[in-house]
Amino acid sequence: MKYELSHDTIAHQVFEKASTEARTRRKVERYISERYAAYQERGARLTQDDVDYVTPYLGQVNVSVEESAFIVFARKQLLTKRRNIRLLVIAIIVVLLGLTAWAVINGQQAVASEERAIVNEERAIVNALQAKESAAEATAKAQALEIKEAELQQSLEEAQIARDTSELRRIAAVMAQLQADLNAEEALVQRRSAEIRLREAEALTLIARATSLPRSEMAIALRIAQAAYEHTDKPPAAVQKGMADIFYGQFGKPGLPLFQKDFSGHTNDVRSVVYSYKGTEALTTSKDGTAKLWSLNGTELASFGGKDMGYILSAVFSPDGTQVLTSSNFGTSTLWTLDRQKLASFAGYKASFSPAGTEVVTVEEDGVVKLWTLNGEEVKGFDCGEDNLYSAIFSPDGKQILTIAGGTTVKLWTRNGEELAHFTGHTEAVCSAVFSPDGTKILTASNDDRAKLWSLKGEELVSFEGHKGDVRFASFSPDGTEVLTASYDYSAKRWALDGTELASFDGHMGYVLSAIFSPDGTQVLTASYAGSAKIWSLDGEELASLEDKSPVFAAVFSPDGRQVLTASMGRSVKLWALFGPEIFNFQDASADFFFATISPDGEKILTVHDDNARLWVKEKANWVFIKKYTTNIRAAAFSPDGMKILMASHNGILKLCTLEEEELVRFNGSTTLVNNEVFSPSGTHLVSTPYGGSPKIWEVISGKLVADLKGHNSGIRTAVFSPDGERIVTASYDHTAKVWDVKSGEIVADLKENSVVEYAVFSPDGTRVATASRDGSTKVWDVVSGDLITEIFAENSTRGDFVIFSPDGASIATAYADGILTLWDVVSGDLVMDFKGHTNDVFSADFSFDGTKIVTSSRDGSAKVWDVSSGRILADFWKHNPVADLQKVSRINLITSVVFSADGRSVFSVSTNGIAKIWPTPQRIYNYLKNEAGIPQLTPEQRKLYGID
Repeated sequence: MKYELSHDTIAHQVFEKASTEARTRRKVERYISERYAAYQERGARLTQDDVDYVTPYLGQVNVSVEESAFIVFARKQLLTKRRNIRLLVIAIIVVLLGLTAWAVINGQQAVASEERAIVNEERAIVNALQAKESAAEATAKAQALEIKEAELQQSLEEAQIARDTSELRRIAAVMAQLQADLNAEEALVQRRSAEIRLREAEALTLIARATSLPRSEMAIALRIAQAAYEHTDKPPAAVQKGMADIFYGQFGKPGLPLFQKDFSGHTNDVRSVVYSYKGTEALTTSKDGTAKLWSLNGTELASFGGKDMGYILSAVFSPDGTQVLTSSNFGTSTLWTLDRQKLASFAGYKASFSPAGTEVVTVEEDGVVKLWTLNGEEVKGFDCGEDNLYSAIFSPDGKQILTIAGGTTVKLWTRNGEELAHFTGHTEAVCSAVFSPDGTKILTASNDDRAKLWSLKGEELVSFEGHKGDVRFASFSPDGTEVLTASYDYSAKRWALDGTELASFDGHMGYVLSAIFSPDGTQVLTASYAGSAKIWSLDGEELASLEDKSPVFAAVFSPDGRQVLTASMGRSVKLWALFGPEIFNFQDASADFFFATISPDGEKILTVHDDNARLWVKEKANWVFIKKYTTNIRAAAFSPDGMKILMASHNGILKLCTLEEEELVRFNGSTTLVNNEVFSPSGTHLVSTPYGGSPKIWEVISGKLVADLKGHNSGIRTAVFSPDGERIVTASYDHTAKVWDVKSGEIVADLKENSVVEYAVFSPDGTRVATASRDGSTKVWDVVSGDLITEIFAENSTRGDFVIFSPDGASIATAYADGILTLWDVVSGDLVMDFKGHTNDVFSADFSFDGTKIVTSSRDGSAKVWDVSSGRILADFWKHNPVADLQKVSRINLITSVVFSADGRSVFSVSTNGIAKIWPTPQRIYNYLKNEAGIPQLTPEQRKLYGID
């Protein structure tokens, strides 16, 4: 069915709709006019609600140009306000998260974009207004376009805010992770600190167990003490003292390693020695130009070299031990049978066998490497491109060749001469380069104080750093898991392949030239320029010391590890069993010495007793009595170079003599020395002080009197040179100390005190003087001006016996009659540390060269070594003859003076009972236990029993 609307009905509906829209438009037009009028009267702008109300009708209503501009401006203003609010919110969030700079930059970019949009809006308004004047329809379209643009801009801003919020969340997550990492690091530090405290507690437990053992188990106690010392990186003071107490209670007499054979035949230094494969023969090379083959009973089997062969530079056994390969200065190498039959000759030197023993490689100084068959046929030759080619060796599989040339140039080659790798990284000459046993790594040693581990591609894997001198030699353990280095810093070190130092072998007194593992990898053998080879346990305990009178250039284990061969500068080759000395010690209980002094180099001791002097010289592990001086001696002192002795007699004669007592210079005048600091540091002058007279300065070389230091009104307590030897400070009974110019003899500074000045000494830099007085005061003075810098009065002090500066000059140590040694700050006079432990007067004190320890002697009969940083006792020396009751100390058995050795590893002491001794410090004791002691190692069961493992 159809339905139709009449014309009138439709017209009526259209009319009503048009009328409604017209009424609405008129209503909107009136609203706009009213709001514009309010603006003109009161300046009231359209609100957001106003804009939202009129916006849908802008294209339909009829408004004036001014009213249209009014609406557009209001919309723009509201849009700008919304935009600014959004930017403010963004800025606040970014500032809270520490990203202000980033937000500002992005905000500026947003503002710039909005400013450009505003400019565009303004231009659109102008165009719209102009178009309005000509056509209402164009105006309506422009208004609609502007509305859409505003809506688009709003959408873009909302999208940007969403992106900013996402970025802020990401940054917050990153910061949260950083905080978590920081918390984890703090936890790690705390855990490490706890681990250190635990290790220290375990070490204290071990030393307590060691000190509780009976005397019959002292060997075990020492090994436990050693383990306690090794248990922490820095052994606690109680551990050091406990180990020292055990050690001093169980002194061993000096001993010698078991010497078996001396291979005599070379006429000059023996430079190398090697065992044959089976260990039944030995092969040596010497500076006399020969190589010799020996049986192990010392019989010379063959000699290679001489006029027809040239000077032999190197000699090695073939891998099977049936042949010998020598290289001479003629630039040729020769292959021999063991009975000296010549098999082949090769051009080049530094010859070595391939691992299989089927080929030979030689080098030439012009950089050429050559491979040969054992028949002397050249297989291959290639130029390394470097002069001064030092050596070439095969890899364990014989497929590669490693060369050293030109000092620092180390390269890896194929057998055909193709360069595989160049090992760069050392800054000084490379002394040795070897393959690991499995051939996968290369180890180099250099004069730059380092050894390095490399991959076969030339990548540096590890740098072994810790030596303080040239590293001359480096080798792998038999299984290739560890490394040994030998250095000119007098030490060898054992390392893990990751560069961790596992042990240090510190018992040598000279350059360490080589360090190798025993065949089973359980021991270490070192050779030293100081005249010894030493066998060590892996943890650094010296098991045997193989002494020689001259530098030991080489030392090797026998294949079974039961014997050692050493080669030395003294033309000797020695065969040793693996036994060594226990400890060295100096004393002579047969005489009552009242004075003793040690030479600056620590190698000589001079003792004075019953008007004569005795000279002792350190040989190997012993102190040997060398000479007795017949002069009527009151006092004596070594010259700074240790090669001359100044002797003062009771009858007023002062003379300088050689060690053989040949008189060099006599200094005329009535003279008696009052202390040992008589020579100037350079040895060119000396000062002497007669009883009741003035100090005198003498020129050593001529014996001429340079100056008579007159100015004191009473006797002199001490006279000391400044470090540069240009001044002297004297301390006197006349209540003054005076600083004198050595050349003129004039007084530079007159330092007045209130009582007898017991002691005066220069600071290490010579700019200050410290004095100790009988009234208990200690003062520090400026040398040039004589001004008082610091004055110290110790609480309840009665007398200042002496004062010394620390090596850095920042502190002074003073001793008083109460038995307390006190450390003070030089400038402020503040108390730094009290060293409490003596029960009577402190006689003397001395700092170690590094200032970390101080040693004291006291009227209570003891000497003590202290840790400067903590004030704790590290070692306690009770008299020179141990007694059951250490508290029963007699006046005739007191240690009156103590000084550190130059290296700080031992203490020289003198007592009133006629004994002078060398005492090892805890560090030296530890080195002794590791490096020298013939004490059996603890078994695994013992280590478990005593809680070590």
